[in-house]
Amino acid sequence: MNKLSENIANPRKKANYSQEQLADLLGVSRQAVSKWELGDAQPDVDKLVRIGELFNVSTDQLIYGEAVHAQEREGRRMNRAELEAYEKCIEKNAPLMAGGVAVCILCPVPLFVVRTFLSGTTHNDVRLEQNLNLMAMVLLLVIVAIGVLLILKADKGTSEYSWIENERILPGPGAREQLKDWAARRSSLMSMMNWGICMCILGVVPLFIGAMFGDAGAFTGLCALLLLEALGVGMIICSNYFRTVVDAVEGKGDYTPEEIGFRKKYGTWFAVYWLVTVAIYLLWSFWTMDWDRTWIIFPPAGVLFAAVAALLKSRYKKEQSGTV
Repeated sequence: MNKLSENIANPRKKANYSQEQLADLLGVSRQAVSKWELGDAQPDVDKLVRIGELFNVSTDQLIYGEAVHAQEREGRRMNRAELEAYEKCIEKNAPLMAGGVAVCILCPVPLFVVRTFLSGTTHNDVRLEQNLNLMAMVLLLVIVAIGVLLILKADKGTSEYSWIENERILPGPGAREQLKDWAARRSSLMSMMNWGICMCILGVVPLFIGAMFGDAGAFTGLCALLLLEALGVGMIICSNYFRTVVDAVEGKGDYTPEEIGFRKKYGTWFAVYWLVTVAIYLLWSFWTMDWDRTWIIFPPAGVLFAAVAALLKSRYKKEQSGTV
């Protein structure tokens, strides 16, 4: 067997195709595929291109054998039926994940409502104020519990496909037609994501406007901010599910070999960072009961995270290029 015959046979076996299945996809006889793999004949250029599309490799890689096996190790193959099953899984669980995150973002609203009510009254009933704050805290915890349950349910529903985060998808039989349908949605998905980002950015506007009308206006502005942030983040999460699959197949965006390697190395540390940040926020909030101010921890935490991630990514690139 020569390199070409090996580079047709090995990926075919890896993908669990029979010679007959591959022949049907290429519109040739099983005997033709057998001859190619034995080295007794070579496929035409158009057949080579089609084989490359099926196995997600270039014609040069098929002919010369460069990086074919590395390419196979970097991804997992999915056929059309598997992609359709994944699509149904996304349609079911993406709204749950988005809803769970949105609900968690909105959890301080009961406290803000109570503060707004109290700031607009002149009574001196300390017991009433304590009871209202206690009720708001209980409602906050209930809302957080609902949000966490939705997130856990969505995470469990998509756990079968968690490998997509760290691997490319290699299209199997019939998968490219399905992916073309998804790729056609890219513009609408990007539009949804852009609207979500705009809502997150514009969320501070009600806060600034409300601040001009005293404490009651400020608390109302905070509620409006959280509502816009929740809607924006929900839209970003929903749009990102489908876009992620297309990028995973095409090896673009967050699914270049460099990005996948970076996430594998530092992803756990990033998760720990945000868990610690949330833990500090909750401890500080419960200790001071000053929920309308403790949220300020998140903007500097986000800026610090972005700076550290950029530094680590720069270092990772240097490590990969051998300059460190």
